[in-house]
This record gives sequence, C-alpha cells and structure tokens, in this order.
Amino acid sequence: MDTETWKRVRRLDAPRAKRKHDSFTNPQFIQDGRYLLLQTSEPALWIFDVQTWERVEKFPGMPENAIQYISSPSGKLAVVRSAEEVISLWDASQQAEIARLDPGAWLTYVSFSPDERLLALATTKGNSWQSPELRVWNTGTGELVHRLHPHEQPLDKVEGLTWSPDGRYVLAVTKPSSFWTSRCISVFNIHSGRHRGNFVGPPTSVKGFGLLPELGQLVAGSNDGKIYFWDWERG
Repeated sequence: MDTETWKRVRRLDAPRAKRKHDSFTNPQFIQDGRYLLLQTSEPALWIFDVQTWERVEKFPGMPENAIQYISSPSGKLAVVRSAEEVISLWDASQQAEIARLDPGAWLTYVSFSPDERLLALATTKGNSWQSPELRVWNTGTGELVHRLHPHEQPLDKVEGLTWSPDGRYVLAVTKPSSFWTSRCISVFNIHSGRHRGNFVGPPTSVKGFGLLPELGQLVAGSNDGKIYFWDWERG
C-alpha cells in the first residue's frame, strides 16, 4: 500500500502447489526499501525487487541457503536461519557470520535493542512438547547474556517480543502455563536478567503489542476482540 494515498501498489500471491496454498508472513523491507522479504510456509524466503516487482533469488549481502532473515532496524545486522536449521547472527555489512546461536531451532520472534548492542530471541524446537527458549545475546561478540524465565519457570508459549525505548527492559508476550489460556506481558530487567512482573488482562492469544512512548502506555490486541492499554510509566 502507498501510505500517503492508501491505494494498493501491488498484490502478491503465493502459488498453489499440489493443492497446497503457501502463506506469506513476516513482511519486511530492507536495504532502504529496495527489497521486500516474505516468509512462506514452504519454508522458504521470497524476495521481491520493489522497483520491478520481480522475484529474485537473493539480495546483496544475503547468506547462502537462508530460509529466515530478520534484519535489524539499521540493516547492519540480521538473524538468519539456514536450510540446515542453524540460527546465526549475521553481519550484513561484512557479509560474515558473527556467531551460531542455535542449531535445530525455529525462529519465532526477534528484537534488537535500541542501540543494537543486544538481541532478544525467541526460538522453538521441532518437538511441540518442548518449551520455547527466550534468550538475550551480545551482538558484538555473539555471547549469550541471559536466559529469560517468567517466575523462573519454563515457558509454555511466546507470542511477541520488544524492548523498552531506553533499552532497560525486554517485554515478551507469554503464556506461563499449558493449563491456562490467558496471556501476559512479562517484563525482564536486562542488566540482571530477572523477571520483574507482568501486565495482565488478555484471556487468550495476543496478536500484536507495543509501547507508545509519547503516551507512556503499553497496548496489546487480544483474540477476544479487545485492545488492552496499561500505564507503562506507573507500571
């Protein structure tokens, strides 16, 4: 969509193959808007040149065999999952791998700190019974900084991830237990790695959340059809 006129610029359809219709998820523009990346359910990464809207095999600086690619806001760093099922931290400017973060896992959520010195990463293993991992990494060295656990307990599900504007806290939408459907926004102190508390309310899945710094509010949309607001500053 053109955000000035809200008119459609292009419609992109995933092809049907063997009666199966692949879906597009996680759209992102990279390299100053030159390319559009789309994750598909194949799994595969689809790349479009937005000047021609032709599909291309790769873009400059892209690692080989990438099936997931999540760029940092500046575009200098990225988290990549390869066809060999290895998650890596990638230096896009140097076109080099900084560190291997996790073998045999699937990327669910990625969020870089405001200064891009740290990286929060939510991953899941192939087996559905295994708890997701929520970890923080140093982007300069590739070293693990913290493992994050609400109430120091294993997670049942992660449905969102972001940072506070000052970089002091990581916020994650979590489902603490398989026995309950409710979700909460868990807050973690990045210096200690400790869980500081939850913003509660949504009785079911959260489909999007974020901070509104200018209003001092935290907002989340829930599958119950409601939008929840919390006072972030007082909280």
